[in-house]
Amino acid sequence: MKRLIFVIVAVVALALNLAASPQSGGLTAVEKQEGWKLLFDGQTLTGWTPRAPGAGRGAAATEPRPTGKWAAENGELAWVKDSGRGYLVTEQVFNDFVLRLDFFADAAANTGVNFGVPHEGNISSQTSFEVNIFDDTTEFPTGSINNVQRTSVVTPKTTGKWNAYEISRKGDHVTVVLNGEKVLDVTTTLHPGGHIALQAPAAGITRFKNLRIKTQ
Repeated sequence: MKRLIFVIVAVVALALNLAASPQSGGLTAVEKQEGWKLLFDGQTLTGWTPRAPGAGRGAAATEPRPTGKWAAENGELAWVKDSGRGYLVTEQVFNDFVLRLDFFADAAANTGVNFGVPHEGNISSQTSFEVNIFDDTTEFPTGSINNVQRTSVVTPKTTGKWNAYEISRKGDHVTVVLNGEKVLDVTTTLHPGGHIALQAPAAGITRFKNLRIKTQ
């Protein structure tokens, strides 16, 4: 009887472990059942396209600026340092969704995650939502949507470590969860649908991993 109980416990534990641990493609069995899909396969830039930064100012406005390069390495999407600015944009368009990802940025990197990105042309906080990743600013620090709403966190402390974002858009309702805490909740009719983009900074280190999405 004791042996039978032990076997049953072992089988249940194995089943729970399989459900919680990553399966093929980097999703757990539970995530697959819930409808999550990978935005990044962990090995290639498949499904993503670089886009050039907007024009500069003054005399520089007539000169093309280098487009930032990205590399898939160690299961991460990493901006290639000093390669230029711009964005890495999903080929697919998303309207209502929940996006989860982990990000790392050092003190020099001013980056972010954009959504509602237009199919072509300049990407900015005027043409899309920009969920900021940059602690060293008082106006719209990490967790804020630039020019829309400030994070509820007085002083974010995300620099130099891995952090988790969950960004949700359902109709006019947008929320941002940072490291398990809801830090932004806003209703807006701006940018109703579009691509998702990762922002290349001007300097520093920027990396993303575990990018997954569920449409609503």
